[in-house]
Amino acid sequence: MKRWTYTGVAKVLSSTAVLTALFSTGSLFGADVDGNRLLNADKELEKGNWLTYHGSYKSWHYSPLDQINTKTVGKLSEAWS
Repeated sequence: MKRWTYTGVAKVLSSTAVLTALFSTGSLFGADVDGNRLLNADKELEKGNWLTYHGSYKSWHYSPLDQINTKTVGKLSEAWS
């Protein structure tokens, strides 16, 4: 039988408190996402915000960002794996 230590319990409680505060205030994601924002998700794509899995309800999986193009693609390198 595993015993809970005081530090273990404190870590669990503090983690729970932080997550509860972040999710309840919406500050984890920066802003509230309502139905109107989801319907206008195409406008958010221009800012780099993907509000849905597919980018918008069109499900095109397309980003209008143009930082990577035929001239810059050769400069790409792996940053993390």
